[in-house]
Amino acid sequence: MVSANPEDLAELYRAFERSMHDADAVITALESAKAKAEEEWDSKFKEQFVAEWESSLRPSLITLCQSLATHGSNVARNYNDFKVAGRDATLVDLPDLVSPR
Repeated sequence: MVSANPEDLAELYRAFERSMHDADAVITALESAKAKAEEEWDSKFKEQFVAEWESSLRPSLITLCQSLATHGSNVARNYNDFKVAGRDATLVDLPDLVSPR
């Protein structure tokens, strides 16, 4: 049984959704800027950043996107349970979140 305020769950869902897209936007922005800078950037700091980006930073951001999607979807299921249980038939189902990565 789920006990919660549906409006609070909807706001939490929207926060997960926004944060997932924000994390994806960070990946996109850094990949684009990195690709452009790499054309002429020759430095030990470039090598250090590229290595860390590929080995940990980018994978961590992808994991963050996926985790936010998973937990947002779980919140959506709890929210949708209120409608199924007949507690509030006016609620519109929240869809599962799908990670862009």
